[in-house]
Amino acid sequence: MHNSKLFLLRPLLSLSVVLALAASALGQSSVRDPGAKRMCAAVKDVQIPPADQPTTDEKKSLANCSSEDLYFGFGQPPDPVKARKCAYVEMEEGKDDLDLAGRAILMMVYANGRGADRSLDLAMKFACEINSMPGDKAGTIYELERLRKYPPTARFSICDHSAAPHLYQSCAVLGDRFDQIEREKKIAAITASWSKKEKNAFDHLRDAAEKFFKSRASSEIDLRPTFEVQERAFMERGFIENLDKLQSGDLPSFSSADFKKAQADVDHAYAETQKDPTRRWGTATVEGVRQTQQLWLAYRDAWVKFGKVKYPHVSADSWRTWITKERLAMLQKLLT
Repeated sequence: MHNSKLFLLRPLLSLSVVLALAASALGQSSVRDPGAKRMCAAVKDVQIPPADQPTTDEKKSLANCSSEDLYFGFGQPPDPVKARKCAYVEMEEGKDDLDLAGRAILMMVYANGRGADRSLDLAMKFACEINSMPGDKAGTIYELERLRKYPPTARFSICDHSAAPHLYQSCAVLGDRFDQIEREKKIAAITASWSKKEKNAFDHLRDAAEKFFKSRASSEIDLRPTFEVQERAFMERGFIENLDKLQSGDLPSFSSADFKKAQADVDHAYAETQKDPTRRWGTATVEGVRQTQQLWLAYRDAWVKFGKVKYPHVSADSWRTWITKERLAMLQKLLT
């Protein structure tokens, strides 16, 4: 993780000096806004408190840590103090290319006084050093400066200024991690009273749904104006809404004739998407639609099997028609 020269120097240099040297290769030069440049110059020499940095033993224990997980509490309760120490380790290991690691986390630690004493000067120092797009960086610097006028309870997030595609995507993933927790809670509440047999059938459905949603979001959606994580979240929310409706008694009721009509419509729409192998819908391709269609068929079958267990009085054709009509709407969007 370290080149030999830096490794030999480490016993002679404090972490703050090593980090200062590394910062020279980072983002100061990408600050273009004159006002932001002046603010960065004012905090350039602010020192990192030695007590805030991890000890040698702590560095060893924090190998491969994630300051993002520790700060926000993914997989364990939030531990902002440990997140701060982890972020310093990430900086030393050169992991600042990750949008939500190292300096990005330290900005929030010091700006929010969460995991260390509040210091807007230190927060701004890290904002000036971070490897980021000029527009995002300037926006972050100005936001930190505005915080000086607000009470200490005001909260700061690097995602407040995430216009650049890469940071915006990282922030979208972060937002979805929180949303996923809420989605899981909703599913747990819906299925809490179900029998073991019903839950087993549902697990099979969820597995098929996950594969279909992933393929749909990654291969059948034009991702130029959006991100896969957002599209998957959209489909998962729709899935949960459907479960809610079913749980409240709003069950599908269709005939065999309805299913034949829906199936014929889907077959026609799907065939239209496959006519020209070179056709594209932005980032989506004909092959992507083909792969997604196969996973959708498995998804529909899983609904039928789940419905037979959980709602045995609903016919298989009703389930097939319901899910087929949803698929038809997806395919028709590609043809408009």
